[in-house]
Amino acid sequence: MNKHYDYEAMWGNLKKVAPSLHESLVAKCQENLWLRRSGILFENDPYLELDSPYSFVEVEELETLEVFFYHGNWSIRQGIVYGDLVFINQVNGGDECKRQIPRPIDTRNRPTGRRRSTDAERQNAA
Repeated sequence: MNKHYDYEAMWGNLKKVAPSLHESLVAKCQENLWLRRSGILFENDPYLELDSPYSFVEVEELETLEVFFYHGNWSIRQGIVYGDLVFINQVNGGDECKRQIPRPIDTRNRPTGRRRSTDAERQNAA
């Protein structure tokens, strides 16, 4: 995959999360010192708080997620959902993402067209 070509196409594959998921993610962010309202980063800069809304998008394709991370430099409190994982940036203007927040897992099978490799396959590839 050419990560440079897909940058524009990536934006067409990002979907806003459902309001109920958005609210549950914001609630979960309140447990993180960097992401919560009036958190560490915002103590000395209340205007940054106003410029840093919680924003979450969802992707279905792994390739879109890869392009999103490849280009980096996303804002604090900006998150992306892939399957049952959520990645939320906790450094403004950076590409550090330490928080993974699982959401309720849909028990229905959702084929992705890709099979996850096993640990043995990853070791053999290295």
